[in-house]
Amino acid sequence: MARPDRVFLTIAATAATVSTLAFTISPLYRIQVAGLDNLELVLAGTVMEACVFCFEIPTGIVADLWSRKWSVIIGHLGIGLGFLIEASFPSVAGVLTGQAVWGIAYTFTSGATVAWVSSELDDPDRRQLTQLFLRASRLGSAAALVAVPLSFVLGLGWTLRAPLVLGAAVSIALALWLVVAMGERHFEPAVERSAWRAMATTARSGVRAIRASRVLLILAVAMFISGGASEAYDRYTDRLLLDLGPPGWSDWSAVRWIAIVGCTTAALGIVVPWWFQRSHGQLSEDGQRHWIAGLILVQVTFLIVMAASGSFLMAATASLVIDRVRSLRSSLLGGWIVPLTPRRHRATVLSTLEQADSISQVTIGPVMGLIGNTAGVPAALATSAVLLAPSAGAVMLARREVDTAPPRPAKIGG
Repeated sequence: MARPDRVFLTIAATAATVSTLAFTISPLYRIQVAGLDNLELVLAGTVMEACVFCFEIPTGIVADLWSRKWSVIIGHLGIGLGFLIEASFPSVAGVLTGQAVWGIAYTFTSGATVAWVSSELDDPDRRQLTQLFLRASRLGSAAALVAVPLSFVLGLGWTLRAPLVLGAAVSIALALWLVVAMGERHFEPAVERSAWRAMATTARSGVRAIRASRVLLILAVAMFISGGASEAYDRYTDRLLLDLGPPGWSDWSAVRWIAIVGCTTAALGIVVPWWFQRSHGQLSEDGQRHWIAGLILVQVTFLIVMAASGSFLMAATASLVIDRVRSLRSSLLGGWIVPLTPRRHRATVLSTLEQADSISQVTIGPVMGLIGNTAGVPAALATSAVLLAPSAGAVMLARREVDTAPPRPAKIGG
């Protein structure tokens, strides 16, 4: 068995490779091959998030009751299958089916991966987890820096399906490797394994843990707000860049410029977490909270900039800032949330929090699609900025009412 932190970092880097290979080219595949319009592009995300909504808590319970290791393995196998389905059937139905399978599979990894590494590292504290998540973010960006050009080379030089198929193969290979490399020595089942009663008990315990914590409850609200606001950006960035067209002084196509934007954001993804670790690696909990709220406001600002962009370069620059801000915010938020969760119900609690994000995307996502179809992509982006802004206030409200005892130190190698 490999060291838990190294397995976690390998999962992060490989999963980033898979998602970058597939999702870099999938908007072009869905627009040019499958023929999806603006509303259908958002509906693809809505279907995926609906599956996440339905399965997030059940799969978190499965991880807490039976095995977080095998939950993660099943998830990466299913992610590969989802990409294969989408690549095999270039149609609206094929894309929606592939996204549904992907969404269900993702829920097996969501919550379970972080819960697994936290237990195997004997419950590291907030600062240690934040450092680990920042390292994972850097490795993921390094992997993406390789995967972005590879995705475009395969997609444009051969077929737009090729990156999806390769991503599927890598995800399945990761799952097979985890069977051997992933240990589970510190796993403690949440309750006795008595099937439905056990699942119901674990679900109630997870919900109670969130309701009992003012911080977790407010952060669930913040995640709900930001989830729906993310849909317009996630679905329409490439559409906007294609519509704006390449800079007038360039002979390159818009697609080639989109590839350059992808490589640039991946390169920045290596530098930004490194800079943050060196400059702000020992933040207090209040400091971490202020950073998260500030990053949300930066994202709001650049969503408005992107919506108002009249040129490719302005919109591309805004997207670079938004990508890096979201990634850094996610690392800081993960490092803050995980130590607040009870160890035995951690996967369930984390999955429940993720479900707040999914509910918002399922309910607000189609509205974004309608706005994009009727009023245009810039209007959808501006609306998402307005929706996102209150989540900064929610984060600022989320502070502990009482200090906790100092956590036990845990060694994270590297």
